[in-house]
Amino acid sequence: MEGVVEYLETLTNKVNTDDDLVVFGVKKENGLYKVGSGSDDDHCHFGLTSKKLIKNLVDGTIFHIDATYKIVKYCYPVIVFGFTDIARKFHPIAFMITTHETQSRDYGS
Repeated sequence: MEGVVEYLETLTNKVNTDDDLVVFGVKKENGLYKVGSGSDDDHCHFGLTSKKLIKNLVDGTIFHIDATYKIVKYCYPVIVFGFTDIARKFHPIAFMITTHETQSRDYGS
């Protein structure tokens, strides 16, 4: 998790263009992102998207969300949210990573 924390700390979410990275679901303290360590007491979850991907939402009518556990080193789920168009092409909207997915309190409930 240290590498993720270091990377997120370099981001400032100054979204100037449609392709700039937007990080969500992470608290900021003193201008830096604060993500958990991934332990049972200090959960970690965050999402990534861009203005360009979010603008695709107006075109979608059928939305999808799915997760995979095998593409990251520690088997944390990578969650993908997107939609399919009339030609059955999938368009991603956001990507999320979480260390814990069973506690509703992690997601603002």
